[in-house]
Amino acid sequence: MLLATFTLPVHADSESSAASDSFHVVRRMWEDCGAVFIKNVSPSWLIIIDEFMLKWVGVGMPGLMVVPRKPTPMGLELHTMCCAVSGILTNVELCEGKERLELKQYVGEPTEF
Repeated sequence: MLLATFTLPVHADSESSAASDSFHVVRRMWEDCGAVFIKNVSPSWLIIIDEFMLKWVGVGMPGLMVVPRKPTPMGLELHTMCCAVSGILTNVELCEGKERLELKQYVGEPTEF
């Protein structure tokens, strides 16, 4: 259903970035989804920020983590931003662990909204 609504770009991945970064393919997909959401969805004034887990089904998953407090404790954690009025997902951020999180900048960055 998502592919019927949105078209994601196709990337020519470099061997070096994919080999040194286990999150490369997954991050690329979620960043592309987020860019499409930002371009096509105009959220209301009320935004909900949350996190959720994509369930691990027993096949390899980069960034597999266990978060005991979650109803689905094993999987991939995503931080999400949704419009509270329409219930539409407007952005997604992949949770990649402490080291990668420390490299991100949050405060003072201009946003697209």
